[in-house]
Amino acid sequence: MREEQYPFALVGLIILHKNKILLIKEKSSFFDLPKDLIKTGETLKKAARRYLKEKISIKAIKANIGKFFHLQEKIEKDHQVIFYFLAKPDEKDKINTTLDENFRWVEIEKVNSLPVDHTLSEVISKLPMHYKS
Repeated sequence: MREEQYPFALVGLIILHKNKILLIKEKSSFFDLPKDLIKTGETLKKAARRYLKEKISIKAIKANIGKFFHLQEKIEKDHQVIFYFLAKPDEKDKINTTLDENFRWVEIEKVNSLPVDHTLSEVISKLPMHYKS
């Protein structure tokens, strides 16, 4: 009997600060948006806040995780359903610009000059115009 496969549910973050977006360099050497699995019992926003605090070390944004922004389904090696949220820090918040070597702040208009996953380009194209300038 074959075991049934279920999709992985993830929360993704579009973290914007001063016309820049926070990207992570994946093992495949492509850049992508930060995302993490949703743990059992977590709401989408709780998962986003946990990821910001634990992995990215940004605590000040926790009150500024915006509304749900974009849903993406990827079926490649596995099946992923990713719920993306916009996160924008308060201008008063100190943002750690010296993050883990896998993270990088990139000017939004320069994202497509990097080796990026095609799905990242799709999400960036849906950003409201005032975030892109």
